[in-house]
Amino acid sequence: MAARERGGVLGRPEISKLTRETCDEKGLSVDEFIINALYAGFLMESKDIVKHYVIPIPSFGEYLKKLPIETPSEMNN
Repeated sequence: MAARERGGVLGRPEISKLTRETCDEKGLSVDEFIINALYAGFLMESKDIVKHYVIPIPSFGEYLKKLPIETPSEMNN
């Protein structure tokens, strides 16, 4: 996952891949998910890379970095 190579910084493609099932379930676009996550404090804009995001909760960010690279739907195929 590219976020691992960038110290946990997520771009829109990574966020889209990670949240695809949830966004589909809730009828949200990726942009709506990002806006909601920013508002809730689950994402924060990166200071180093424009239009990229970091997870400001260290333990949650570390948890996500340790997950398998495949998304849950890819793991079931």
